[in-house]
Amino acid sequence: MATRSRRLRKKLRVDEFQEFGFDINWTFDTSVSEEQIDTLVDEFIAAVIEPRQLGFHGGGHKEWEGIIATQAIGRCTEDDRTAVADFWKSKAVSCVVVGELYDIWWS
Repeated sequence: MATRSRRLRKKLRVDEFQEFGFDINWTFDTSVSEEQIDTLVDEFIAAVIEPRQLGFHGGGHKEWEGIIATQAIGRCTEDDRTAVADFWKSKAVSCVVVGELYDIWWS
C-alpha cells in the first residue's frame, strides 16, 4: 500500500490532520429567563470556548445541543471536555451530557 501525500492526508482529514471533537447537550431550568439564557451562553463562550481556542456550533431555546471542536485543525482533549462539564455544573441547567471524543469528519 502506497503512503498518502501530505496534500491528500490534509484533504482527507486523516493522520496529522485528523480532528476530534465532542457533542454537548443541556437543558436550562424552567426558572431561567430569556435574558439569562443569552447571558449564560455568552458567559460559556467567553469563559470556556474562546480561551481554549475551541468552536461551538449549536443552538436551542431551553434545550441546547451542539458540537465542540478546535478553531484550527486539531484535537479536543479530555481537559476540554472536563472544562465544559465543570462550567455547567454550577449553572441552572439539568441533563448536561458531554459526549466522548470522536473524529468529526469520519465518525
